Amino acid sequence: MQLYRWRSNERNFGDELNCLLWPRLLPNFFDDDAAVLFLGIGSVLDARHPAGAVKLVAGAGYGGYESSPTLDARWVIHWVRGPRTARVLCLPITCGLGDPAMLLAAPPTDGGRAIGFMPHFESLGRGAWAEAARAAGMTLIDPRDDPDAIIQHLLPRHPLSPAVRIIPAIGHFSLFKWGEPFDAVASRHLALGASWGASVQCLKTQQLRDYRDE
Repeated sequence: MQLYRWRSNERNFGDELNCLLWPRLLPNFFDDDAAVLFLGIGSVLDARHPAGAVKLVAGAGYGGYESSPTLDARWVIHWVRGPRTARVLCLPITCGLGDPAMLLAAPPTDGGRAIGFMPHFESLGRGAWAEAARAAGMTLIDPRDDPDAIIQHLLPRHPLSPAVRIIPAIGHFSLFKWGEPFDAVASRHLALGASWGASVQCLKTQQLRDYRDE
């Protein structure tokens, strides 16, 4: 099973979290076999993936970048990012447990009240973000930097999405995408901690069938 993450020519903090989170939660779970894809953090729940591959979904969301997928037996959905994705895919709203980045154990804060400012990685080439952050009394955090370094050195000092407490800032953004984690947290129908724990434990313990032979 291959751990899928979206990547462009540059790193993006949110997508790179896949490589920090899942191997720790699910050790010895992944290999390079692309016949089965694991879709976790990111707006990657869409029609971009090979039709013949099995797609195992653990928290991915629909972002509108590609057409929505046609769900069939090769889509194995444990949960999705939120109720908006669930509605698009005609899934029960209770499947929208939330962004799996919340499962990442952030280091404890040092009690400071500094504010970190993380622009969208595609907007960093436009605009005077460093100057704007300084003028606002904030610390600029570059999402293209090493994600482990961001977590270890910046997050403890900067109470930063409903995921790792970072709100990305861009001039134009998808309200559908960025509003969804808040919907999931606010939904009175979801017992997030218990549901996530059960979902991850299921991934750890269940015997996955060899879908390639089906």
